[in-house]
Amino acid sequence: MAESRPFPVVLRWLLLVPVGLLLVSYGLPKELALPAWLLACGSELLFVPIAIFYLVRGGYRTLGNVAMTLVAAIPVGIIVLIVLTLMFGHFHI
Repeated sequence: MAESRPFPVVLRWLLLVPVGLLLVSYGLPKELALPAWLLACGSELLFVPIAIFYLVRGGYRTLGNVAMTLVAAIPVGIIVLIVLTLMFGHFHI
């Protein structure tokens, strides 16, 4: 098995900056917080699948990369929950 290495630097920044933006947006006024949420969640829809591709492809399977991908997937999970709630109105578990 090949040696595991961290994600490329650009991908690391693209995964973590939107999560930081979400955390900072809680202190922003309402008219600035919504665009920050939309920007962060929308960008994570693109970057999380790229990170998953790198993890599956191999050579990038480190604990840090997996943790970074899971943390970055939180906004994507929020989007999925919002879309499902708007489509169906409720959840059945």
